[in-house]
Amino acid sequence: MDAYEIMASTSNNKIILKNTGMLYIRMLVVMAVSFYTVRIVLEELGISDYGLYNIVGGIVVLFSFLKTTLTSASQRFFSFTIGKGNVKEMEEIFKTNIFFYLIVCAVIIILSETIGLWFLNSQLNIELDRIEAANWTYQMSIIAFILSTMTVPYESVITSHENMSFYAYVSILEAFLKLIVAYLLALFQYDKLIIYSILITFSSLVVFLVYAIYCQKKFQECSFGFSWNRKMFKEIAAYSAWNIVGTTASIVNNQGSNIVLNLYFGTVVNGAKAIASQIIGVATRFSSNFFTAVRPRLIKLYASGRLDEMYKLINQSAKVSYFLIFIIALPLILQIDYVLSLWLGHVPPYAKIFAILSIVSILIDSLSNPLVSAAQATGNIKKYQITLCIILLSGVPVSYCLLSFYKNPNLVFYITIFISLISLIARLIIVRSLIKLPVKSFLKDVVFHVCLSSTLSVIVAYIYIHYSHSSGNSFLGFVVNTLIILIVTVAAIIVFGLNKTERTQVKTILNKLINKLILR
Repeated sequence: MDAYEIMASTSNNKIILKNTGMLYIRMLVVMAVSFYTVRIVLEELGISDYGLYNIVGGIVVLFSFLKTTLTSASQRFFSFTIGKGNVKEMEEIFKTNIFFYLIVCAVIIILSETIGLWFLNSQLNIELDRIEAANWTYQMSIIAFILSTMTVPYESVITSHENMSFYAYVSILEAFLKLIVAYLLALFQYDKLIIYSILITFSSLVVFLVYAIYCQKKFQECSFGFSWNRKMFKEIAAYSAWNIVGTTASIVNNQGSNIVLNLYFGTVVNGAKAIASQIIGVATRFSSNFFTAVRPRLIKLYASGRLDEMYKLINQSAKVSYFLIFIIALPLILQIDYVLSLWLGHVPPYAKIFAILSIVSILIDSLSNPLVSAAQATGNIKKYQITLCIILLSGVPVSYCLLSFYKNPNLVFYITIFISLISLIARLIIVRSLIKLPVKSFLKDVVFHVCLSSTLSVIVAYIYIHYSHSSGNSFLGFVVNTLIILIVTVAAIIVFGLNKTERTQVKTILNKLINKLILR
């Protein structure tokens, strides 16, 4: 790699690093504010009305997976067009997206006001004196969800332009708006559930207007209007439909494993799986924030035909995505008994092994993150989604059949790990056919370095934990052990996990950060 390439790569990495930092700040602030907000809302509404709000709003939230899928589709088309540098086409895509989302919202309204309304008033167990409040909450939830859905095109434009700072600021604003709403409840004597649902809807309107006004002033392509481009509309609809297939397969696989475990072992084992899901949810947030920053860059590189740079970013981002989880996962796994007892007090059976096996599966899946984005960048995702759908859905029947012979709940998680490995291999093969990705390079630069650094980290950290005199049964001992494991892990990653070029880039970035701190 020559000096120019190193400078260009370092510049791109700085942008990704800055955006990742903003998304981490966003995540931490939003989590902290959200936890506190829940406490205040629970005090003001009471447990009964709080539960009612969640179950009624949950009917609408059933459509939330659709919003997630549409967001992915919008970001792909916006990032691709920015990569080509075609502003006129970008404007047409934006207007077509607005039209497409209006149709989606119309479908959601029809389903919500027919099937959803029937389910609310005839199937849910709601006290008679709370039916009116439940219907108010339901209607407000529909409006809030529609506003949230119509925000997606604007969010997608912002993230496609890699303006993560504004995206983070608005997310923090939204969290604080909900906190203000919670405090305002104390001022009202009227039905607080109705007031709360109205105020939450108003906060959604504020967020929508902030995004819309900012985008129309900042980005030329976001001029208001509608556009009917049949070919473009068909592409967006087809892409979104195939994305929905993939998302549905993932949901069915997850919920299907829950049902299988319930059929064979009952609700106690389901509770242990839920605990494991909470743990891996925290770990994956660190990786997902990083990849939110990387995804637009990958799509732009493909659109501009800079495939060599795309290959390098795929390899680098796969490693970083893995290491961000591994750094958290290793001290967690080696001290899982203390962590679970500190968090839960009484640890349910199987919670420990479920958590460990789930983390292993997530680590394998993290290597697939850039491959998923690479496939999506091409827009040719039919073969990809069908293949992955078959692989993911196979886990449920295989688990059900094997459990009839070998009744061990761990088996479900072993199958999940195997499915993750097969999915990684399938993604490599498909992406190679789509963008000519050098698979040997991925195996050598990513898989080999990841396995080597992880193995050495595990061996050294395990030996330390096994022979350490630092108590693993005290919080101070936990902190000391975690810091030492982190030092071991980071050292192994830098020495054995990164190649020479990546170490040079890390050194350049660190030197600049140190110089800035000294100058200050």
